[in-house]
Amino acid sequence: MNEPEQRLRIYRATLDTNIFVRAIIQTDSLVNELIKLWRNRNFTLVLPKMVVEELRDVLSRRSIIRRYQYPLTKATSLIDEINQKATIVEIKSSFESCRDVNDDPIVDCAIQEKVQFLVSYTVLT
Repeated sequence: MNEPEQRLRIYRATLDTNIFVRAIIQTDSLVNELIKLWRNRNFTLVLPKMVVEELRDVLSRRSIIRRYQYPLTKATSLIDEINQKATIVEIKSSFESCRDVNDDPIVDCAIQEKVQFLVSYTVLT
């Protein structure tokens, strides 16, 4: 008799916009390891559509490009990859649970899509 097949669990995660911004502007940071894990399909990336739109807006700002000296092609390549490989969802309702209302869609996505991990990045000063 055959042994029962082991099922691998692929976790699902929602990442905050700041994770992707940090990955572009700080090439040797811990967030790049997180992006590498996603690229290697260690987890499924689940994002609200507004995060992709916000990311495109933020990373194409001339002031940010000048300040952090990255090529726009690096940013557009990452956004294209997200659009191709991530699960992009429309948020159906908001729980309005965050102090910063801009964070609500990320929390809403995590709840709506029942992801196991919600990752954010905050700089403490």
